[in-house]
Amino acid sequence: MLSHAELIQEIVRKRDINYLVHFTRESNVSSILNHGLIPRLHLIEKNIPFALNDEIRLDGSLDASCMSISFPNYKMFYRYRCLYPNVSWVVLAYKSSILWNFDCAFCHENAASNNTRAIPFAERHTATALEDMFADRDRYPSRDTSKLTNNFPTHPQAEVLVYGIIPPDYIAGILCPDSDSANISTQKYPKVKCVPWPFGFSPRFDWELWQ
Repeated sequence: MLSHAELIQEIVRKRDINYLVHFTRESNVSSILNHGLIPRLHLIEKNIPFALNDEIRLDGSLDASCMSISFPNYKMFYRYRCLYPNVSWVVLAYKSSILWNFDCAFCHENAASNNTRAIPFAERHTATALEDMFADRDRYPSRDTSKLTNNFPTHPQAEVLVYGIIPPDYIAGILCPDSDSANISTQKYPKVKCVPWPFGFSPRFDWELWQ
């Protein structure tokens, strides 16, 4: 019988999930590279300065970091970029091994949504919950209609809550909105691969179906 970690690895392999992504203010990058990606609760406990986006965190998981599989939660990302137009943003790409090396809650919609919170907490931490992020549902556009690849969750706001501090060595790269910002990031963070990724700063290609 496969262990929980082995079941997660099998899904990751089958779906060719290469990266998790986490958008953040560029001003947070130095701290993340030094200390790791630290959930808000632990940042407060450790008295580490940080700039936050979501004042409320309706998901209630201040001890977890919000991440997405393969593509950012573009609706939230766009909202924060509009709220803070003078802020520079990046997307951090993380190794998918986080999914089996850390305690994770797999949310088929935004972690704060009523549909997600209606699922018992323990059930969100299972391999079945990870696979459910890629399921067709009656109230969603079908995956065939959306033309989603295997490694894109069905709902554009699907999230993974990762509990604990994620060390910097899980970072696979810093994804930037354009070549100029990638060059600047390369100079500031020479030990990390920095690349332009304008695709990730745009709506997901099936956005019209989710209006």
